[in-house]
Amino acid sequence: FPVTITCQGGYVIGADHGLPVYVSGTTGVMTTTQPPNTGDVVRIVGHIYCQSTTDTNWWTMKFRPSNDWYEQ
Repeated sequence: FPVTITCQGGYVIGADHGLPVYVSGTTGVMTTTQPPNTGDVVRIVGHIYCQSTTDTNWWTMKFRPSNDWYEQ
């Protein structure tokens, strides 16, 4: 079922809007940087929806894991 997310207050849609979010090589972490190492498995788990105006490391994402993945 569809979920609607509204960005309010300290969040804006900016330059990072739409960037893919990847599973990181660090356990429990997601990142907008594609895993760089040979042998890393690359999978997109969602896309950035809006970013915090106070801390650019915080953003709201649309969680929609891709069925596709590949090994670097």
